[in-house]
Amino acid sequence: MTATAGEDEQLAQLLGEALRRGPGSPEWHDALARTHDGSAEAADETADETQRLLAARDRLGRGKDYRSVRAGPAFTEAVFANLDAPSGRPRSMLLTLIAAGCAAAVMVSVAMILIVTSRARTTTGDELARQLFITPLHAYAFLRPDASTLALDPSWHIDRGSGLRPAAPAEAQRLELPTALDLTRPVCVECVVTIARPVDTKFALSATGGGSGGPRIEMELSRSAVTASHNNDTVRVRREMRPGTAVLRLKLARDHATAEVDGKPVWDGPIDFGESARLAIEFRGVGRETAALRLEAVRVLGTAPGGESR
Repeated sequence: MTATAGEDEQLAQLLGEALRRGPGSPEWHDALARTHDGSAEAADETADETQRLLAARDRLGRGKDYRSVRAGPAFTEAVFANLDAPSGRPRSMLLTLIAAGCAAAVMVSVAMILIVTSRARTTTGDELARQLFITPLHAYAFLRPDASTLALDPSWHIDRGSGLRPAAPAEAQRLELPTALDLTRPVCVECVVTIARPVDTKFALSATGGGSGGPRIEMELSRSAVTASHNNDTVRVRREMRPGTAVLRLKLARDHATAEVDGKPVWDGPIDFGESARLAIEFRGVGRETAALRLEAVRVLGTAPGGESR
C-alpha cells in the first residue's frame, strides 16, 4: 500500500532521530524495522544498517519534490513588469510622508538640545552669591609706583602708599585694563578705593562683553551714592562718601552679573556677556583735589578649586 504524505513525514523524522541517536537506540531499531520492506537491500543481512537508513531518508527527500513551490515564468514576467512601470501616486505620497516625519524628528531633537543647553548654562544671582571667590587670577596694585604692572602714560600718577589717581584735573580719565576675563567660569572683580575726604570726583568700574559694543554693566561711586546700571536698568543706593575705603565688586558669569559695594548688593540680573569680558576704570569730574580719591588695587578672583560654594 502506498504511504501517505503524513506517514512519510513521520518516517523522515524517525530516520533523522535514529541517525542522531545512533546504533542500539530504540529509534534505531524502530527505523530498521520500518525500512525492512523486503527489497534486496533490506533482505541482505550483511548490509550496513547506517547506509540503509541514509538511503531510506534520501528516497523520502526525493519524494518531496511534488510539494515544492517554484516561481513560474508568468510570475517572473510580472515582477519585471512592475519594476519597469513608473511610480504611482501612492508610492510618492508614502515617500513624502516618510521624509516629512524624518525632518520633524530632526527638528524636535535640535530644539530639545538647544533647550537643554540653554538651561545648563543659566546662572542665577543666588548661585553667584554662594560662590567662594578665593583663587587669585589677576591683580593690579597701585600702592607703590614700582609695583604697577601697567604701562601708564603721564596723565596718571601713583602716590606711594596711596594709590592711582589722575595727575591733573580732568572731565573724565579712563583706563582699560589689558586682561580679558574668561567667563567660562564665574569671576569676581574687586576694586579697593581710598577716600581721603568727600569730593565731587566720581569713580567708575565697568565690564563689557564681546568688545566695545557688547553688553555692559557699570558701578559708579559718588559723593552720596553708589549707582549700578545696565542698559536702561539703573539702581541707585545711598552711600555717603567719607574718609576710609570703599570696596566695589562685580561678580560675573556668562549670562549673569551682580554688583556689590562693601559686601551689600546693589544690582543683580541677567546679562549675556558670552565667553569673555573686558574691564575699565574711570575717574570723572576730577577737580583740583586730585589726591582726594585714589585706586589702591584691582583684583580678579576665581571660584574655589572644584567649584565649592557656601
